[in-house]
Amino acid sequence: GPRECVLDAVTNTPLFLPLRPLCGKVCPEPENPDGTLSIFGCDSCIAGDPDCHCIIGCADGISTISGSTGRFECDEKEQKFLNLPTCRPQCKPPPDQNGHLDVSKCMQNCDAGSI
Repeated sequence: GPRECVLDAVTNTPLFLPLRPLCGKVCPEPENPDGTLSIFGCDSCIAGDPDCHCIIGCADGISTISGSTGRFECDEKEQKFLNLPTCRPQCKPPPDQNGHLDVSKCMQNCDAGSI
């Protein structure tokens, strides 16, 4: 039958393995309208497939506010990726405008949208 060429991570040699049938709905890649997420390998995951190699984290220079980052599996019932991280850019302290602004309470980076 049909075979798939994969790289053995231990021996670094190619292997030809039988293709297994994939039955099920392909989950849509998570939305990222703000560009704060780093999404890799999530475009062809089948709902409930534990072999999905979807990696989701925060983009470079962006902080994780809630949720977790790492490997995600597409939920079989919901047919989407659940509990994605919430990521926000970091704001640097503003300049004091040559002593004209009081920035004494702004001495460290903060997450965008926080007060």
